[in-house]
Amino acid sequence: MTFLIAIIFFFASLTQAQEPRSAELWYQEGVRLCRSTSTNLDEALKAFDTALILNPRLSADVYKWRSWVRQKKGDMHGALDDINQAITMNTRNGRLYAVRADLRRQMHDLAEAIYDYAIALQLAETDEDVKVYKILRDSCITEQDSLVASTKRSNKSR
Repeated sequence: MTFLIAIIFFFASLTQAQEPRSAELWYQEGVRLCRSTSTNLDEALKAFDTALILNPRLSADVYKWRSWVRQKKGDMHGALDDINQAITMNTRNGRLYAVRADLRRQMHDLAEAIYDYAIALQLAETDEDVKVYKILRDSCITEQDSLVASTKRSNKSR
């Protein structure tokens, strides 16, 4: 009886050990598809979905890549959900905040985009990142100021 229980536990541990590996392989396949010259977004999305079904806590990178795919497919809300999950899993990665800022800017949520660029600046890992995030934040602020001025002019003409 003890031998039978040991065999059951052995096979159960094999199955659990294989799932993360399978999830990692699906993730790698998704990245490969995204980087290929003939990017197949539908197949990449399926690969990332499968990786996350097998292991929802695989890594923030899976969510970041799936966010990119969803953005390219025009699913901005899905992309935002995924990048939010990536940030939840890795709160100290400035590049994730910059990605979310870019998404929010594209969705015309300038105040939140500026906020995320500010966080990205605080977490920037390189001088180059600092330069880029400052430029993006400042252009977002300029865009917001322009919209506010345009709205004021529009209200005055009424």
